[in-house]
Amino acid sequence: MEVDLILARGNDRIPVEIKSGMTFRKEHAAHALRFREVDPGSAAPVVIYGGNERFSHAGCEVIPWREMGHTPL
Repeated sequence: MEVDLILARGNDRIPVEIKSGMTFRKEHAAHALRFREVDPGSAAPVVIYGGNERFSHAGCEVIPWREMGHTPL
C-alpha cells in the first residue's frame, strides 16, 4: 500500500492521492482509505483530481486540483 503524499497538520496525518484524470473512479481512493485502516488515528483521506466537482466518497474528500490554492487541507 502506498499513498502519494502524507500531509502533517499538527498531530494529524492526512493521506493524499493525486490523480490527473478528469473522471473520479472509486479505485482512486482505495490506497488512501486503506492507509486510514492501517493508521486509524489519521485524518480523513483526500483525493485530488483533474475534474471540476468537489464531493465526498466513502469518507474521502475528493477535491479538484483547481481548488487547491483556495482549499485548506
